[in-house]
Amino acid sequence: MNTTDGYRINIAAQPILQNNDLWHILSFLPGVTATDDKITVNGKQVSRVYINDHLVPMEGKELKQYLRTFDGKRIQDIQVIQSAGSN
Repeated sequence: MNTTDGYRINIAAQPILQNNDLWHILSFLPGVTATDDKITVNGKQVSRVYINDHLVPMEGKELKQYLRTFDGKRIQDIQVIQSAGSN
């Protein structure tokens, strides 16, 4: 579903995504790249990640390892915010 500043993907309705961890799921999302311990959206590096409305105070390898602990079967949806002020 598109929102005014990005989009939301229903992971629960996507069996292929449910078979991955959160880090790998990000690579399937439009405009999102998750490689080499960094996440980019439309070519711009992501500076903040929120899970359940809480800021995850990590970056780089630590963030990647943390996101890999989230099983896709336990994720309902993901929202990607693409606004210029989101960094």
